[in-house]
Amino acid sequence: VSVCGGGDMVLEVEPCEFLDVFSLPRTAGSAHVALHDEPCGQLCRSALDERETTKSSPPTVALLPGVFMLDLYADSVSSDIWKDGKMCRCWVPRSVIGWEFFSLLWPGPEGLNTLQISADIKLLCGRPPAGTVCPSLLFAFLPEGYLHFTCGSDSPGPSTDPLLKAESAFARKPRPKVTPIGPNVRDPLERERHSGNLDAQFRTVSARLVVLSPSVLYSDRTELPGRSNWGLFIGPRSRSLVLLNRRCGRVDLHLATLLALDAAFWLFDGLIAALARAFAPFGSQEQVHQFFGRKLDPLQVHSGLTNAIVADNIYPMLDGREDYQRYLGVRLPFFFISNASNNLRFLTPPESQQLRQAESASKPARPKLGGPLPTMVQWTVSGRPRTPDMLVLEEYRKNGTFLTLQQGCGRGGINSMPWFSALLLACTEVARGCENIGYDPAPADVGGIPSSPSHPSQLPPDHFGGFSAPRLPAATRIGGAFG
Repeated sequence: VSVCGGGDMVLEVEPCEFLDVFSLPRTAGSAHVALHDEPCGQLCRSALDERETTKSSPPTVALLPGVFMLDLYADSVSSDIWKDGKMCRCWVPRSVIGWEFFSLLWPGPEGLNTLQISADIKLLCGRPPAGTVCPSLLFAFLPEGYLHFTCGSDSPGPSTDPLLKAESAFARKPRPKVTPIGPNVRDPLERERHSGNLDAQFRTVSARLVVLSPSVLYSDRTELPGRSNWGLFIGPRSRSLVLLNRRCGRVDLHLATLLALDAAFWLFDGLIAALARAFAPFGSQEQVHQFFGRKLDPLQVHSGLTNAIVADNIYPMLDGREDYQRYLGVRLPFFFISNASNNLRFLTPPESQQLRQAESASKPARPKLGGPLPTMVQWTVSGRPRTPDMLVLEEYRKNGTFLTLQQGCGRGGINSMPWFSALLLACTEVARGCENIGYDPAPADVGGIPSSPSHPSQLPPDHFGGFSAPRLPAATRIGGAFG
């Protein structure tokens, strides 16, 4: 019998079984995991974690509270990267030289915004030169003049993210409890100083592209950052990558990645198709496409549209750590669902519910992954690319960098002069004619940073594959409760 609600009514209930959590053994987990303090922590363990928790994690650097990045400082060089339709110079790991990078997007009431984990740091996804798949690697771009939070400051700075603007008004002075830092976690200020990328004010001299390390399993709300930044976590049950903040809630990275890729390569054809299927019961599915027009601006897609559909992983057992192993040679400790481009899709709510019911009824077979990405980009946050922009991208894909004149073309080099870049790329030979005008064409290094990128010949011969530039054409709903 059982007394319900504290009243006098006594109801007979069927015998039921309870989990004896008091008998679960306590385990010493990784330094990045706080679940070892909880008896129920083993319930959140995945069979795919195998024995990785007993091995030493790869060396990481504490970028922000709750955010870690791989320590690739020793393997980084100063080079040009193609980011959001433009060329920029930064420190970049050798393993991803020549890659194409796209800012992650997040919907708001007025449209899409680039996703930032702090006031200055943007999140990016990237693919190899003209690659058919955008892997599950998560990048962050630290701008020039960035001040690391460990440099005599309790805060990374005032946030410009609308989701974090109200947080500073209620911020508390004591630091929030964050995930314990293990022996393999290093200080970013020390690493920047060792690479010669700090000025007298302890700010970075040059921008830097870093690879984030999803190695923290969410366990307790007290671990969430309380200051103006998001923390990167792995859902303990769903094993999806999420950004969490104590006051601002949650951001699903599979939705942010899918929005960025669908906008860049298909101008939201996938999103519009899912919205059209939602109107199929009303017989107006064929009329949805014309509502968006032929000149859709992806930045105008707002949260009202994304809340009507579901961003979903095609195969929830696809291990995102395999991309880190394949491209960087590191093995992360805990399994998380891959956010690669061929493992993401848009669904309607009924479609998502039917899939979940089918998966719970029987063990599902591995589904067919998504198709390849197009070679050419149709849109970036800088706008739709023009012919000179495509010529720059083709040259970048061939060489892993782009020829930049240091003098005579302004601070932006030929990248700031589209007409000149198109003319220069048509030349078969280029010679610099500045030896006799009274200055050295090679500028001196500043702060220990090389003035020119490493020559592509220093990389392995097969680094860029056998890519041949194509010819130019003529002309969640966010899921339910966090888990």
